[in-house]
Amino acid sequence: MLKIIFLLAAQALARKPTTIATAFIGVFLSIHPVSAGDKILSYRQFVEGMVAETDSVYQLTNAVIRLDPDTDHHFSTTTDSHISGAAPSPLVIDKAVRLTHVRFEGSAHFRNLRFHQKLSLESVSGDPWLTFDSCDFFADVDLSNVEPWIYIKNSRFHRNISHFNIKHPIKLKIVESDFLPSKFADLGEQSHGDNYRLTAAGFNQMGGYFEVWNTVFTWTSDRDKVILWGDHGVVSILGNTFDIPLILGAKIASGFDFYDNQINKLVSFEHLLFSTDVAVAPWEQFAGHKLAIGGGPNNPDFYQAKLDEELLEATRYTLLKAAYSRLLNIYSSFGDNQSYNGCYVELKNLETRRLRLTLEGDADFTVLFRYLLNVFLKLFSNYGTSPALALVFSLKVIFAFTVVYFFVPNSWPTSGRDQLLLQLRRIITLFRRREGVMISLRNEVSVEHHLKDYQAFRSELYTSRDHIPTFFRVIAPRIYLLALVGERARQWVREHLDIFQAPWFSMTRPKQTIFSLLLALYIASYLLGHLLLRILDAFIVSLNAFSTLGFGGIPFHGVARYIVVCEGLVGWLMLTIFSVSLIGQLLR
Repeated sequence: MLKIIFLLAAQALARKPTTIATAFIGVFLSIHPVSAGDKILSYRQFVEGMVAETDSVYQLTNAVIRLDPDTDHHFSTTTDSHISGAAPSPLVIDKAVRLTHVRFEGSAHFRNLRFHQKLSLESVSGDPWLTFDSCDFFADVDLSNVEPWIYIKNSRFHRNISHFNIKHPIKLKIVESDFLPSKFADLGEQSHGDNYRLTAAGFNQMGGYFEVWNTVFTWTSDRDKVILWGDHGVVSILGNTFDIPLILGAKIASGFDFYDNQINKLVSFEHLLFSTDVAVAPWEQFAGHKLAIGGGPNNPDFYQAKLDEELLEATRYTLLKAAYSRLLNIYSSFGDNQSYNGCYVELKNLETRRLRLTLEGDADFTVLFRYLLNVFLKLFSNYGTSPALALVFSLKVIFAFTVVYFFVPNSWPTSGRDQLLLQLRRIITLFRRREGVMISLRNEVSVEHHLKDYQAFRSELYTSRDHIPTFFRVIAPRIYLLALVGERARQWVREHLDIFQAPWFSMTRPKQTIFSLLLALYIASYLLGHLLLRILDAFIVSLNAFSTLGFGGIPFHGVARYIVVCEGLVGWLMLTIFSVSLIGQLLR
């Protein structure tokens, strides 16, 4: 019978899309007919009945609350935009409200209500949405087997709200609301045990929705928690602030969106089950060891492995690693490198701490090696997640060995001691010679000698003209002549600018003073150049050893040779890790 009704409704929709509402209501009423004994109320009569109730509990059973266009304008969803700017004063309901087997028709929209006592809805059915806008709930809100969407926005909860469904999928949406500190003493309740500020549990109902957006959960005591349990289709937790622990122990079938949240306590993932291809949960929300296990009804204690004694508990440590692994699978599936790296580094930090504690109790070589390797990888490349850090660390090692090699003599002639002594001897010799000081410094071949070389070069080219290419025979003399012209120009400049033609001992005192200053400048420049060459030599040796390119022969003697070999081993290891880290980041 039900199948026939839905087929007829589908045919009507296919013929005329504008009849969607009519077809849906007709099908729905044929399945859920109003019983003869049901009490029928308008929304206004329903609210006035709650306010006028003289008993401590307003109880309504087997009733239909139907939208009356003449009297229920305030409760219509179509008038939301018209009344938002001039909302009426809050309507106070100072007794408990209990609704059982009540049906709402017309998408109820309750505004500015203040429930001072408990609100209980059980086996409530009706149109798709049951909305509470800008309401205050000073006592508990219990929702059980509620069929329509429960949409609560811009409201304040002073106690707890729970939603349990067995017959229908949970459809709960809370937007831009506040969970304010609860007052246990005001209601005379005990102050021990867990206090679940928000509970949602659906069982064998994989089509449900649980959505909490832009809501603040204020801390009251360490007993406060938010828990999601059971089976759900879509879970969407976006832009909230959690000052109390959040326990996610649900099986999620269709979608898990968890982002832009500020978690000031912790999130428990112990029993959370979902497919990685339907989950979005960036890591920055969980960073700082906010991930935990436990906290549910069967395991009330949270475990974050913050204390050393907790970290040595093998079973719970393994479960916590499994929670991290679930997130790693999400990030790997979506290619979120930043989140993957952050989660992986925090997990490896836990592992390194545990290895250190294990090593203190058992000095096993395998444990020691793993611990030292983790420490090294942490310093070198943040456990392989940062190739840039590995590159910076490698440069630091190269410069550190450069400092060592700077103070060790090498066999390369570019900046050796012999070169420095030879230059100093030349300076001493020029003071003892009788020709001009600047002439002594030149140490060059005369221009006349260059001319003789040029004539000999031309003769050799002429005699070899049959054995060399024509273009070389034409170009080579001109290149040599050009070089000779440059030499003549330099010779002319030196002859006309050389004011120190006389030997040192025959110079006047002012000339000796000027020459001394120039000579001091020359020596300082030479020493600076010598120092730079020494640094360059040391850096080249260090870079060569680190990159294991090979010298042909190590330009050191004694202990320095072994230092070079050690640096080569360190460089080989670091470059290997750098390569693996870089490739891993590129492939991920």
